[in-house]
Amino acid sequence: MNKANDYTYVHFSIPNKGTPHFNIDKCVKCATDNYEYYYGSQSTDFTMESPSRMVVSGDGVNLVKLPMLEPGNYTFAIFIKTIPLGTTTEFRFHYSLNEKKDTPYPVGVCPMLKCSSALNCPECARNKCNWCEATRTCTLGVCGSNDTAVSAENQCFNIAEACKALKNCGECADKLGCVWCNSLAGIGIEASGSCSAGKFDNGVDCISPTATAITDRAKCTGGASGLVTQTVVVLLAVILATFFN
Repeated sequence: MNKANDYTYVHFSIPNKGTPHFNIDKCVKCATDNYEYYYGSQSTDFTMESPSRMVVSGDGVNLVKLPMLEPGNYTFAIFIKTIPLGTTTEFRFHYSLNEKKDTPYPVGVCPMLKCSSALNCPECARNKCNWCEATRTCTLGVCGSNDTAVSAENQCFNIAEACKALKNCGECADKLGCVWCNSLAGIGIEASGSCSAGKFDNGVDCISPTATAITDRAKCTGGASGLVTQTVVVLLAVILATFFN
């Protein structure tokens, strides 16, 4: 549901040269609502007039046909200009790449979704997106000014080895992309844990479902010595042995 002056964006990609078609199906009471249509690259700012913002007209009913486009990533923008009979408008849209209904083409996946769903650098690079190491995020666009984009899997930083080298909870929690996993955190034994890149190298979840994940230094315990840890483990072993005998 949209209001006047709202934009709705559809991000799409085409693997081969083609003519994208959008069927804009307005609701019954929305037939008189006035929409404008634009297309351009995914970096286009559609809220401002610019050479990269291309205007396209519909057929007056439902169909909006873009011109023949080269392979690449694009954005189709729907601008709600006026709503004469109300304050909101509703529509559904359908997308196809070719006019011929018997022309086979693969089911498209939104390229921005492929990027945002990537949990680590190798997955991000395989999806042909940019991995921003400073923020450990995957994007279709560009990284921040103080960050370097990684787009090739063989250029990914080995975060797993970097995390493994950290030996205490505080250092691990301070390192973006690392998680301290401790199965004995509930009784205040920090030294029993270990630092890793976590499940799927996401730096958030522990591989073991029973371990406590810590990514905030404030949640680290005061830390126990290896001797205390070993003593507690021995005591637990003695208790278990006594119980089962």
